[in-house]
Amino acid sequence: MSSQNWTFIAHHITILMSEQAQTKKHRAEKLLAKIESSMVPAGPDYDQETITDEERVMFRKVGLRMKPYLPLGE
Repeated sequence: MSSQNWTFIAHHITILMSEQAQTKKHRAEKLLAKIESSMVPAGPDYDQETITDEERVMFRKVGLRMKPYLPLGE
């Protein structure tokens, strides 16, 4: 085989590999789009540090029942 034939074959192999890569890329993009469309965003995060009105009322009641001092030591 001549040098031209090898160049021709190498060129076609390169084209085929490029087409296969494009096909794989297109398939991956379609799959990713499908996955992204099916994903449901989580609800808004509520702040874990805040307390509800019910908790606030209960903490106030407990606080009012406590003695107004804190014994330290024995």
